[in-house]
Amino acid sequence: MKVSRALLEVVAREADQPLPMPVAAFVAAARERFGTATAGIVFYGSCRRLDQPDSLYDLYVILDAYRALPTLDAILAACLPPNVYYLEVATEAGTRRAKCTVISLSDFARGNARWFHSYLWGRFCQPISLAYARDTAARDEILNCLGVAVTTFITRAMCLVDEEFTTRTLWVEGLRTSYNTELRSEGPDRAAELFATHADYYEAATAAAAPTLGLLAPAPGRWRTTGIAMHRRRGRWAWHVRAVTGKFLALARILKASVTFDGGLDYIVWKLARHSGREIEIPERVRRHPALHLWGFFWRLYRAGVFR
Repeated sequence: MKVSRALLEVVAREADQPLPMPVAAFVAAARERFGTATAGIVFYGSCRRLDQPDSLYDLYVILDAYRALPTLDAILAACLPPNVYYLEVATEAGTRRAKCTVISLSDFARGNARWFHSYLWGRFCQPISLAYARDTAARDEILNCLGVAVTTFITRAMCLVDEEFTTRTLWVEGLRTSYNTELRSEGPDRAAELFATHADYYEAATAAAAPTLGLLAPAPGRWRTTGIAMHRRRGRWAWHVRAVTGKFLALARILKASVTFDGGLDYIVWKLARHSGREIEIPERVRRHPALHLWGFFWRLYRAGVFR
């Protein structure tokens, strides 16, 4: 799927924003680990908005193909992409850590354009930095994927708002609903905070995508769509399905991460505790046999309101 030149320009400007110093060290470590199959590396998440030395940086390593991974890892990635790994680098400011997610270029393209669940396009419609691209062709392809993510998000979020809406309403409702399809500990105001932080980007991206999506602009920052009510109802039902099935997929990915991510379970529980303000202890039986007991453990946390 191709996107408009105007939207690509918006995405590229954001992708070329200066990076925090530790990112270069993570890029070098990732390239050393995954080799010449690394087509590109993108940087996103809370550390992009505000450097947090005690947190984990979020990187996506985009590979030519999964065969660059060890055999078991390649099978896991092909069955349920992406894989998640742990990276640690030494910097002048101390040790920094990163969650390094690995996906093939073909899955990255499909995920942002055609996946039913918002796992990829719900992330990469947001402001992203392109930390590394192997060459011009790889850069162009990755930037196009980011532009596609914006158009996919807007297309699927329009059912959540009235026929006339503001850019803020579209993105806040869309991001909030997308978060609800995963196991997340963020509060209900998180989406509004994200929009406020990068309002200029969301306004510019929406305006650039609007002509190809049939959106009319009755006033600056306001949009109108003449979508059929039946399509709106169908779109909302799709989000209900994503909310239910997405949580099961999230649990499956957590279970898979117990194989690829050193200390992955501890990281997830730390993050849940940090955002919820609750003390969480991992039972020993969960550590010994995660495949058997992880589901029940996270179900109890969910019932307790630790995440949504």
